Amino acid sequence: MDREFEIIAMRKRREAYKKIKKEYKKKKKKKKKDRLQREEEYKKKKEEEDRLQREEEYKKKKEEEDRLQGEEEYKKEEEDPLQREEEDKKKEEEDPLQREEYEKKKKMWKEWVELHEKDNEECMKEWEKEKEEERAYWDVVWKSNGFDVDHLKRPRSAPGVVPIDFKKYDIDITNFILYARIGIHKYNMFKGTNLKYEIIEKVNYLPESYMRHIFHITFLAKHPAHTPLRRFQTSIVWLVCGVTSLTCYIARPKPKPAERRPGRLHHGPGGHCYRCELPDQWPSLNDLNDNKRFYVVQESELLKYDWIRLYMEVAFLEATISLESPKPELSKLVISNVAVETMENVEPPNERLMARDATFYIRYTYPGMGHRLAVVRRIMTGESLSLLFKKSSLH
Repeated sequence: MDREFEIIAMRKRREAYKKIKKEYKKKKKKKKKDRLQREEEYKKKKEEEDRLQREEEYKKKKEEEDRLQGEEEYKKEEEDPLQREEEDKKKEEEDPLQREEYEKKKKMWKEWVELHEKDNEECMKEWEKEKEEERAYWDVVWKSNGFDVDHLKRPRSAPGVVPIDFKKYDIDITNFILYARIGIHKYNMFKGTNLKYEIIEKVNYLPESYMRHIFHITFLAKHPAHTPLRRFQTSIVWLVCGVTSLTCYIARPKPKPAERRPGRLHHGPGGHCYRCELPDQWPSLNDLNDNKRFYVVQESELLKYDWIRLYMEVAFLEATISLESPKPELSKLVISNVAVETMENVEPPNERLMARDATFYIRYTYPGMGHRLAVVRRIMTGESLSLLFKKSSLH
């Protein structure tokens, strides 16, 4: 059953991704069609102008040549009438059709060379313009860390950072809310604060591959004891490689323009997220009695450390959510038991809850699904927090 849930979830996620990708390709194709149409109209107009200009120049040149030729012939007639008569006879003996065909081919070849050179020059200018636009675009995105780029025009040569208009397209934002809560959780863990998520303002999406996405989320948060809301920003890297991982490397109050520090957009989890194997069973009684490794969380601590529920909700959602499936009611999730494991002995035992490297075993229930188990490993290194999930399974 665990494998079936995982396959269904992956399949639905793939369909959802294909749906978004298809919509994006459709828009991109329309933009490309409009651009090609404008280029074709401009090209035709330019060709017509060039043709008229060449005809005008050719006409003037021909008139000048005829005038000079007439003057030369007039002089020759006056100087040597016999020589003029002899040249006229030679011209009459030449094949007029052959001479006309040669002149026609020569003219066509000359026009083709001129047009080819102009096309190459225009293509190079267009390519250089696109590259310059792309460099300018990524420079602004880099300076903003992927946030506040809604006003930018994305380059045609790359998808860029895509703002998700979840209001216009009626997209379920449950997963984005959980990602924002992970961001504020990371901020609280590193800063020792107790801020709470309030509401999402916007989400920017950087697609990299089917197995890896980056989300830049702007939301509002506040301290329970204070009323003013603060605008926060967080970046989450979603990755599937053996296990599912969510890595938060930016979680901060929104900085003022003068305080912004440029940073990379392609941060991701460390090597532990690629090599990690998580257990899929609730610890045995002998394991739970090992006080140097395990700690069974008390019911009162579940309210104090409410992020344990966040871990469970994300693990549950990763196994079940898709854009086509009914929206899960996370409020119906009920925690039964929680145990936390650390590889190092921590004193007192309940301090394992705050360890930088800890594995959480969460038993819970959901209507119609019976008892389930979520296994989540939390790793904090440097300024990043990674959550590695063993997707919820029947237990």
